[in-house]
Amino acid sequence: MYPMKNTRGALAAALRLVLLLAGLLLAPQAFAQQCISNGATNVSFGVLSPDRASDSQGTVNLTCQSGFNPGYVRYCVYIGLGSPAGIAPRRMENWFASIAFDLYSDPARTKLIGPPPSGGGFPVYTGTLPVAGGYALSAVNIPIYGRVPSGQSWPDLSGTWTVQHLVFDAQVVWAFDDTKFPDTCTGGIKSSTEQFFWGSYGDINTACRITDATDLDFGVVASLASDTPGASTITVRCPAGTPWTLALSAGGNAILGNRRMKSAAGKYVSYELYKDSGHGQKWGSVAADMVNGTGAGEKSPTVLRVYGLVPAQSSVPGSYSDLITVTLTY
Repeated sequence: MYPMKNTRGALAAALRLVLLLAGLLLAPQAFAQQCISNGATNVSFGVLSPDRASDSQGTVNLTCQSGFNPGYVRYCVYIGLGSPAGIAPRRMENWFASIAFDLYSDPARTKLIGPPPSGGGFPVYTGTLPVAGGYALSAVNIPIYGRVPSGQSWPDLSGTWTVQHLVFDAQVVWAFDDTKFPDTCTGGIKSSTEQFFWGSYGDINTACRITDATDLDFGVVASLASDTPGASTITVRCPAGTPWTLALSAGGNAILGNRRMKSAAGKYVSYELYKDSGHGQKWGSVAADMVNGTGAGEKSPTVLRVYGLVPAQSSVPGSYSDLITVTLTY
C-alpha cells in the first residue's frame, strides 16, 4: 500500500506541475497583447508667411507587443476640435491674430483628420501594424501633416508672436488580433484607446522679410540656337517707411562673374538675371546692381519680378540648374 500511495502522490504532484507551467505560458501571452502610445511630436510651422503656404509634419507613436504568436494591429487616429474649437479650418490664435490651418492624414494634404469618437464625418485615419511573435515589440510613428494656407493677414505689430491650437482629446484607438488584421479599430480579440496631447504652433513676425520667392523655370527647349527668356517673382514685406535693398548672388557655378547652370553630367549653360524685361540691367550683389525700395506696411507687399535670359549658345542635352541666394538688407 505504501508504494501505491507514493505513486499517487507523485502523479498528483506531476499534474499540478504541468497545470502550473501551462498557466505560466498562457499568462504572458494575454498580458503581452497590448499597445501604448509614447506621446506625440507636435506640428510647428515656424515663421508663417502670408504669401505662401506653410507646411509641417508631426507624429504620434504607437508601440505594441505580441504574445507567443504574431499579432496584427489596426489603429485609428482622431484629433479633437481643440481650443479654439473648429475644423475645416482649425485656428491657431493669440489675443490679436487668428490663423487658419488644418491637419491631414496624407502628404498631399487632402484628407482631413476628424475628431473622436468616429471622425466627425471625415474619413477615418486608419493603418495597420504587424507584430512579430515571441512577445516582440513593434512601433510606428504615425505621421500627421499640417498646412497653413497662403493669403492670410495679421496686424502690423513689431516683434515675434506665437499662435497656437491645443487639443486635449486626441486619441489612437487600436484593435489586436492573432490571426488577421481586424476590420475595424474596435474589433479583434482586444481593443483599447490611448489618449495623447496635440499642439500646433506658428510664429508671426512682421519685421522686414522675404515672404515668397518662386523658382525661375526656363522650361524645356529643343536647342539653344536662340535666346530663351524666363521670369520669377520675389515678395518683400517691410514696415511702412523702412528702406531696404535686395541682392542676388552669382549662384553656385559662376565663373569670372558670369552665371552658369550645371547638369548632372558636369556640363554648363550660361545665363543671366536682370531687373528689367529688356535684359539691360543686371541684378547682382554689388551696390549698383541691387534693387532698392521702401516698406509700405504688412498689408502692402512689394512684388519684384526677376527676368532671366539664357543666350543662344551650343549645348549638350540635359537638365540644368543653379541656386541663387537672395539677401534682403534693411
